[in-house]
Amino acid sequence: MTDIRWVKLASDIFKNRKITQIRDQTEGNDMALIWIQLMCLAADTNDCGLIYFSDNVPYTVEMLAVELKHPIERVGKALGLFTQFNMISIKENVISILNWEVYQNIEKLEIIKEYNRIKKQEQRAKQKKQSEIVVSKMSGTSQGSQDIELALDIAGSKKKVKEKSNKKESGQPLPKDSEEFPSYGIILGSEHLYPVEEENYNEDDSTMSSQCSLN
Repeated sequence: MTDIRWVKLASDIFKNRKITQIRDQTEGNDMALIWIQLMCLAADTNDCGLIYFSDNVPYTVEMLAVELKHPIERVGKALGLFTQFNMISIKENVISILNWEVYQNIEKLEIIKEYNRIKKQEQRAKQKKQSEIVVSKMSGTSQGSQDIELALDIAGSKKKVKEKSNKKESGQPLPKDSEEFPSYGIILGSEHLYPVEEENYNEDDSTMSSQCSLN
């Protein structure tokens, strides 16, 4: 609820007939003070003039005595007078100040409530936007890391190809994973079959292989 920190207090409050009668009682000035204190409690509760400790806990006379710093007997007597003068009503132990609109500017309250509603909407929208920015940055960082890894892979591949090309031109032996393989095999006619190492090959082996194949 909107936080209310004021009540309307007429400058001629002590000329009010009810207040005059209350002040004429024993401890009358103290009970007039209790009346003002009750209006302040109603403003803090901010529920159309209702006064309660919490949503499910109404004030008892003892609780009010502690809250307002008055003896229990005085608080009980004041509540009786306020009820008698139709200043308050008490239903199910919940105190309600009658004609609350006299002490609160209802129109002003509605303006304050609308202002707070708009501010909360703006705050939620701002929080949502900030969350989206964070998610976007995280996604961008992930994509950037993938791009860097891809660039490194490409650079590495190019380096390997270049090294192989340089070794080929200089006559250095190529690594085992090179695409160029040494020339070796058993010769049958003009074709190479069943690989064997070149250094073990000779014409006699070729002739023997041919004869075995023809048989």
